[in-house]
Amino acid sequence: MCLLASDRILPAKTPATQALLNQKRQRIDEELRPCRGDYSWKDEPRAKDVLRTYVCDIYDCLKEAYSYKVSIWEWEKEIAAEAVSITLGCWNKYKLGTHHLLLVEPLRNTITQHVGHELRSGPIQHALIKPATLETYAAAGLDIDSKSPLLQAAMSHGAQQVFVPTPSQIVAPQPAKISRSITSPSAARKLEQFISTSGLTLTQFAGKAEADQRTIRRFRRTGTVDKTVLARIAGVMNTSVEKLLK
Repeated sequence: MCLLASDRILPAKTPATQALLNQKRQRIDEELRPCRGDYSWKDEPRAKDVLRTYVCDIYDCLKEAYSYKVSIWEWEKEIAAEAVSITLGCWNKYKLGTHHLLLVEPLRNTITQHVGHELRSGPIQHALIKPATLETYAAAGLDIDSKSPLLQAAMSHGAQQVFVPTPSQIVAPQPAKISRSITSPSAARKLEQFISTSGLTLTQFAGKAEADQRTIRRFRRTGTVDKTVLARIAGVMNTSVEKLLK
């Protein structure tokens, strides 16, 4: 279900990412179930809060998964579109209350607030700026000597490409982010044991988990890793994060 049209298609997701997304779908369903009645939502505002919470979580999951394949800066809108589609798929199957298409824009706005700037898509655009002429300076009330070597050099240089950011490309200062890392020496030991008994090399395991080899090495050494990466590691090991942390 494509809710936000785009001419570009994101890369295929690995089985580990698919498994993680399925877990998130199950959690959304578990959260929505108490909110629904037989013919309508018993608590539709609460159900919509569930969607707003998980759409950001799914966006972060997809952003991490795709970060090794595309320039995240240029694909924010497409990733947000997929996160919205996945989230609303859980809402739409109940066919109760507000039509799912009416929730597309609110959820996209939620992701925009989450990332802290207007969502971007495509390469940064550049604009051609013409060099100033004597008439330009005169119009501004400046008397410039046309024989000035510096002015002559500037005028002979001609037009050049200068980056002019659009309002959507001006990134506001970001608030301090809450740490998403987790420390678990026991999980690191289980990972070490799994790699040694599975027959996988570190490179093969990192590829299946869509993680950098240095990230896996650091986790094995320090026991600290990003929560999203830990979820993908658990998926490769065919277990849950909760069991992995025990």
